[in-house]
Amino acid sequence: MRINKYRIFWATPNSYARLKISLKRLVICMFYDISYFSKLICRIITKSNIKQEKYSPPINNFLSNNTYKHSILEINNHRPIIFASACESERHGGGQKYNGGLKELNLLVRLLRDNHYEAFLVTYDGNYEKWLVDHQPCISLAEYKKIVDSDKNIRSVTSWAKAKSFISISKHIYFWDMELAYSENSHFKNFLNLYNKKIINIAGISRTIQAWHMANFGKPSYVIPSMVDERYWIPNPAARISNRIGYMHEGTQTEKLIDLFNKKLLSQKVDVEFYNIKGTENEVIQKMQTCNIFLSINQGKDNLWGEGCPIPLIESQYTGAVTVGYDLIGNREIVINGFNGILVPRSRHDLIFINLLNLLNNPPLIDEIRNNANLLLNKIHKLSHRWTVVKEFLNL
Repeated sequence: MRINKYRIFWATPNSYARLKISLKRLVICMFYDISYFSKLICRIITKSNIKQEKYSPPINNFLSNNTYKHSILEINNHRPIIFASACESERHGGGQKYNGGLKELNLLVRLLRDNHYEAFLVTYDGNYEKWLVDHQPCISLAEYKKIVDSDKNIRSVTSWAKAKSFISISKHIYFWDMELAYSENSHFKNFLNLYNKKIINIAGISRTIQAWHMANFGKPSYVIPSMVDERYWIPNPAARISNRIGYMHEGTQTEKLIDLFNKKLLSQKVDVEFYNIKGTENEVIQKMQTCNIFLSINQGKDNLWGEGCPIPLIESQYTGAVTVGYDLIGNREIVINGFNGILVPRSRHDLIFINLLNLLNNPPLIDEIRNNANLLLNKIHKLSHRWTVVKEFLNL
């Protein structure tokens, strides 16, 4: 069946927002083209000796003049205070359990405090559900509003475009985008509004997300990859079980897939144990340390983009487990296939089985991949390695 790509592009919930962007780009391009050619014709007619100006494209300011007015902040002599939040409402206060985006914001606050900045998480009532090993200081939305109203030098960071309660109070926003499944779909109109009014800088958790923002909104973007607290996510070789494969529940198909892989491996007379990992962060660390392999069967929230934030893969590598997962935008920026982990195309369950069988029958290969992963973790993915780009992103 032939697919009309233009129909697919416009037949989305964001068609009106996309049309607004396209029209603004068109008007600006037409204005600069007409202006340039008018000057050129006048020079030809008057035979002016004025040196011809070299044409240069307009600054990507098609959204709003406010966008670039906001992009350069007056930096006070005193260090700014940084606040991070995903507070949407009283019901969705931004302090819930088992949320990867909130975990990343928590680590951002920790990194800032490690570098001697005042930084806080903001939830609706100042409370949060305890599940992380190390929760950073947290204040309420009401306390945050008082600080904003006091005109202090602050930076406001979020990773959730629908964090209405936090964003409405904030004078400006630094946005760290972690999931295109939302950004491209239900959050697209929110981004258009934020770019018009409040966004100072944007960062993606992957280069794909970075490129998406640059292509859609014409504004430079940073990359701040996933953060892991390596003080706690450490290997424990004495606890590792050679035939144990860890996995997490990733929807209704999880147990069916695990049962399928288990039966296929047993049919090859390979002794294997699939181990369900869940619980608080401390419990997950202890369970992950016992696994020789970690199987990520998360195929993502979006058919096109998949999963943007590969937290379990990088955390499993820190505990020494060899990672096997699907080729999604976040995973492929952490895993170099065959070097520090294994990636297979989505829905290729046959390749998952083949790679698991190969690893279980080849312990030296497991050790080689584990050592390569450890090398990259120490060279690239330590929390302190994120500091340089975080400083640039937040204009510190």
